[in-house]
Amino acid sequence: MRRLPSHIPMARELRKIVYLVRHAEAVHNVQELMAQEEARLQGGSADEMEAARKRCLSNPAFLDASLSAGGQDQVRCAADNFSALLSKTHYPQPEIVFVSPLERTLQTATLLFPSHSQTHAIEFVREKRTGLPCDERKPVGELKVVFPDVDFADIEEADSVSCDGYTFHQGLKESNDAVGLRAAPLLDFLRCQPSDAIAVVTHKGFLRELGNGPWKDILDLEGGRLSSVFGNAEVRVCEIHWDLSGQPSVKAMSLKEATLQPRMVVFSQGTPSPEMFRRHSDGGLPRQVSLSIDVPNGGGLFMAAGVSQHEDSATAAVEAWRKMEKKLQGAATFALVFCQCQVEASVVASVLRAQAGAAVVVGGSSTRGVLTKDGFGRVGIVGFRGLAYRYGVGSSPKASGPDARKAGQAAAKAATRGKGSLPDFIFLCVSPGHEDAVLEGIRDVCGDTPVFGGSTADDSVVGLSPNETWWQMRSDLTGVETLTDGIVLAAIWLYADANVSCFLSHCYSAAGSKGVITKARGRVLSEINGLPAAEVLNEWMEGALQEQVEHGGLVQMQTILSPLAVLPLPPLRDWNPVAYHLARLQAAIAMDFSPERHSGYDLHHDLRLLHVKSVISGGQLECYGAVATGEVRFLKSKQSDVSGALHALTKEAMDRANFVIQGAIVDICAGYASTFQDLQVLLDALPKELPDFFCFFSFGEQGMINGTACHGNLMINVAVFG
Repeated sequence: MRRLPSHIPMARELRKIVYLVRHAEAVHNVQELMAQEEARLQGGSADEMEAARKRCLSNPAFLDASLSAGGQDQVRCAADNFSALLSKTHYPQPEIVFVSPLERTLQTATLLFPSHSQTHAIEFVREKRTGLPCDERKPVGELKVVFPDVDFADIEEADSVSCDGYTFHQGLKESNDAVGLRAAPLLDFLRCQPSDAIAVVTHKGFLRELGNGPWKDILDLEGGRLSSVFGNAEVRVCEIHWDLSGQPSVKAMSLKEATLQPRMVVFSQGTPSPEMFRRHSDGGLPRQVSLSIDVPNGGGLFMAAGVSQHEDSATAAVEAWRKMEKKLQGAATFALVFCQCQVEASVVASVLRAQAGAAVVVGGSSTRGVLTKDGFGRVGIVGFRGLAYRYGVGSSPKASGPDARKAGQAAAKAATRGKGSLPDFIFLCVSPGHEDAVLEGIRDVCGDTPVFGGSTADDSVVGLSPNETWWQMRSDLTGVETLTDGIVLAAIWLYADANVSCFLSHCYSAAGSKGVITKARGRVLSEINGLPAAEVLNEWMEGALQEQVEHGGLVQMQTILSPLAVLPLPPLRDWNPVAYHLARLQAAIAMDFSPERHSGYDLHHDLRLLHVKSVISGGQLECYGAVATGEVRFLKSKQSDVSGALHALTKEAMDRANFVIQGAIVDICAGYASTFQDLQVLLDALPKELPDFFCFFSFGEQGMINGTACHGNLMINVAVFG
């Protein structure tokens, strides 16, 4: 795998300065106080005063209320005090400002940090959704006109998908606990920013529930001297420290205390300077901040897997995540989740959003579930920390139809947008059907970036769950998404001291028969040696397909142990007559098993396998992968050979790694694995020397063969990490 420049961040503990800001007084705050006072003067009770306040706030005129004149004065006073802090202490100007998309917070941010070039509105720090007009925002188009210097990319993306951000309904109403749950990812979100000094401008309710909930046990409020409630336009200076295990602590100070008694601040030596980060990530251009995840390392690469067999989807997801993080001994920054197809994708995605903080989570369905060192599970999660300093996530529907190439392009563009450099590694989770075209789409955007992945699977191959289907999911700070015909991918920029070695191969041996595919299109193999392909394959299989040759029909179970092997041809973008015929010639040489030719050919590492699905009209074969004209080899395996071959193949993948191994992800073709009713056989076959592993089962395997991303069937895909 390609290595990174030496200036990519290495492992260190981390410290950041975060300025937490509550917005100043807004017009609705003035009016609600007046309404309460009027009720009091009329002799009203406390309940009557509260009712008067709520009636006042229900006025549609207060939709996305702006600052009052007094509120604007409050911000100007806070700005003077903040300038004094900067001039009298070592505390730095914030390098980036995140702000709630409500007008009163946007006004506060732009007055407190005037003309700041990195001010970004983000949805998840908005006020509690009460249904009152003052707590609802305007559509992003209106906000952009008023605040042209603010980056609304996150809000634009949210509004392009749904109007929920600016159109309230009862399903959006939040309790205090719900706000605390929404606030939970903030700590990881801050940790994942490349900046050492950050400002967050938000609301009283959000800050209150942040302190009462996710920060309750790690927040020091000047030893208890500082109130847990923020005043209007109040700025607090928070020093956040993550130790080498990833454990956080937060020390908060008032602006006055920080100015009079500033603490010594030591930033992470492993985090690059902003200028260094911009040079690497954007080739010298100003960095465009997005909600992609940029992650500081916490002391080397760690990998751990957790599983659960619980029948309830939500309980299983939480249990697997907690087991994983307990073994990981810290918070994961990236995780893969695979589940049996009956597990509810939307439930898992939503539950993991609450558990994962700022971690990127992608995954899908796997036949029968997953295997780890701890055994079998309906839900399995493998988590990492210290793997990469940046992650990008992309997804797209319609990956299993004629628009599959466009879907691959769209997902790759989304995952790499604004990053300035290609990733080092792509993890792919895709719907079966048109994987070859999806890979072409990814290649259009990311070139020959290494790809590792699998096609999501259901349990049909083992005769279970006929009414359930495969699914894909992603979960990150932008939200959750589940698909059944889509693609999700994670683009990964590795740390300099992290290593990944990928290995796509198979456990079959040559059966002696070979030929030339003389007619093929898409996934249909029409002729071998100028004869109907089904007749030739039936001959190679000694008549095992005779009934289907005569009448047509599925042959996928008969061909699981009898695949066809072909060499990958040049990518579509490189096809031209010269390249095409050169590839044919190279294939002919490589597939020649005569002694004088065989020395330059590797049966297991140069071939892409095809699983034949059915015999169709005219004696044609429908396959689970794309077919092109060229040489073809008939391979075979016996069920008794599978476990030994799997052990040898995985051991070879380990031996190829020239680094200390932390663990491996193993993707086994679900059809190949279906030859065993008892998955314990496969569990026993995986090398005991692996510190940890995570095994899922797919309907197609995507990996690298001779530098080109390929889709194969009945193969085994291994990624070793260290």
